[in-house]
Amino acid sequence: MNPEQPAFDINYIISKTKNKFGSEVANAAVANLVKQGLLEQYVDQDGNFRFALTDEGEQVAEFLEKNPEMLLDDDNEKYEKD
Repeated sequence: MNPEQPAFDINYIISKTKNKFGSEVANAAVANLVKQGLLEQYVDQDGNFRFALTDEGEQVAEFLEKNPEMLLDDDNEKYEKD
């Protein structure tokens, strides 16, 4: 993990996506990103869980920044909030 890299804030993601789906879906998505090796979880100096992009995660993020159309939901799916 790059110490200069800002932490991935799951609470920020949950607050920004709460109108689309609930926290359970966001937490499952983050857990999946950790399993795929795109995020790594660590404990900060205050004992809080934090996440940071791995090198592979940084590559994917750069790709998505250059290709934002890849983030579009073509099926216009509905997600249940918890």
